[in-house]
Amino acid sequence: MRKIIETEIGSGFSKQLYSMLVGEWNDMEAFESTRFGLSIPNPMVVEEHNQVIGGAAFTRYQKPDSNDVVIWLNALYIRPESRGQGIATDLIYACIVLQKDCMRLLMLLICTLKQAGI
Repeated sequence: MRKIIETEIGSGFSKQLYSMLVGEWNDMEAFESTRFGLSIPNPMVVEEHNQVIGGAAFTRYQKPDSNDVVIWLNALYIRPESRGQGIATDLIYACIVLQKDCMRLLMLLICTLKQAGI
C-alpha cells in the first residue's frame, strides 16, 4: 500500500529521501527546520512497502518581486520506475493540504523544471 506521510528530519524515511535528492541534485542543501527565524515544514515522503519511492522537501526563500520570505517546495522527486502514475500530483496536493493545516499557508511557491525526454 502506498502512503504519503510527513516525516521528521533525521528519521530513516527522511534519510532515504535526502539520499535520493542528493543523487539527483548534488547541490541539495540539508533539510532544515528553520531559516530566517521561521519554521520550515518537515519533508513529505511517498512510502510503499516500507521504502521511500519519492518525496518533497521545503525551504524558505524570498518571494520573487517582494521582500517577504515564504515557503518554497524546494525539491520533489519520484523514482523513475514509479513515474507516470500520478504520484507527484498526489504528493503536491498533500503538501498543499499539510501546509494549509499546519502553517496557515497563504502561498506555496513551486518552480517546475522538466528535462527533455522525461
